[in-house]
Amino acid sequence: MPTTASEIGPRTELIRKLGSSKFNYWFGYVANLSLVIWLVSHAFTRGHARLGAAALLACAAAGPRAWARASRPRARKRARPRD
Repeated sequence: MPTTASEIGPRTELIRKLGSSKFNYWFGYVANLSLVIWLVSHAFTRGHARLGAAALLACAAAGPRAWARASRPRARKRARPRD
């Protein structure tokens, strides 16, 4: 695996540049917003929610809870000494 600048090829540099570009940054916001709009548009039929109020509330609470759990740093497990 190349680790120094002299060992990194032009293709790798291009991929790094594109991955950290402003386009990539803003595309993430646009893609997420588009996904949310699509999901909301399919959550209702003829002006009525497909799920009941309790199910909608549960789904709304599950998202931030999952996000908070995923972003919490995990403790590393220590290797047990062998006998």
